[in-house]
Amino acid sequence: MKKKLMTVLSLTLSASLLVACGQSKKSEEKSSQTSQTTETTTTTEKVKTDETQYETVLETYRSAIANKATSESVNSLIASYGSGMVSATYDFDKNGVNELVIASNSYGAISIFDIYTINSENKLVRLTNAENKLNMIGERMTLTPREDGTFFYHGSGGANTGGNAIYTFAKDGASLEKTAEVSYDFSVSEGYTDEKTGQVYSKDEYQAKFEASPALDLKTWTWTSLTQPSSSTTSAKTETKRMDVDAIVSGDYSSVAGTWSRADYSMTFDVNGLAVEGVTLTPTKLANGAVRINVATPASGYLIYMIPAGVSVDATDASDTTKDRMWSGQNEVFSDPSGFFYKQ
Repeated sequence: MKKKLMTVLSLTLSASLLVACGQSKKSEEKSSQTSQTTETTTTTEKVKTDETQYETVLETYRSAIANKATSESVNSLIASYGSGMVSATYDFDKNGVNELVIASNSYGAISIFDIYTINSENKLVRLTNAENKLNMIGERMTLTPREDGTFFYHGSGGANTGGNAIYTFAKDGASLEKTAEVSYDFSVSEGYTDEKTGQVYSKDEYQAKFEASPALDLKTWTWTSLTQPSSSTTSAKTETKRMDVDAIVSGDYSSVAGTWSRADYSMTFDVNGLAVEGVTLTPTKLANGAVRINVATPASGYLIYMIPAGVSVDATDASDTTKDRMWSGQNEVFSDPSGFFYKQ
């Protein structure tokens, strides 16, 4: 009888342990699934894109058109097409971020001059830049967006000569890369020569490779004139923001964001600094309250002084000291009033 009772108790205990283990395993699996779900949710969160940064570009172009002043951050052809300059936004690569497009709408045709986007770090990026040799498109060099998200480039060398290329978005969505290129000289032959492989395409082969995708119809877009300031620009001008030298030295240029101009040149700043690619700014606060900035470029370098109202950069300062202003150059001579920049 005692042996039978022990057997029953042993079986009962084993069953309890199995149930407990099963419940524990289910609990662990549920906890693991919850953890994985939480981790997935956290990983897929994206930074909200701030497309209001495009207003800095638009203000730069409006100022350049009004003052007929060129700079590194605008297409130099605006001197000829200023009155017909327009802007629009369009998501070319369908990644949820609208690109800003600057174009001319003159002589019955729309021709793209500049394209900007916002990268994954929420920073403004110029897609048509000097690095990819698209910073002077608009006349003899044209860039046409196509329905498949690529861009068709045409460079004219004359009646019978020229070159064509295809540009596509890089994987990061923040640059345009040349993926194919041909040149032609119809005075010699009717073929198109691949610049990379040397292969010569017939007209049909060329069209199949380079012209398969239709162009986007730019005339159906909603374009806004750049010769008229936007309502956001008008309201922004009613608010006066003083130059904050301490913030500038720490890398925050929001107090000077916008376009600063003198008679022959303009500079544009955003919250991160000078709105020109490939430059490095090293600011230092001076004892007199101004900021001296060393600007390093791939080719050389120069200086920028940021001078708050009420501060003289030195005894020879010929600027309007009642206003915030800037000076830029290599020789630190401040006795010429035309050398100073003021906010537009």
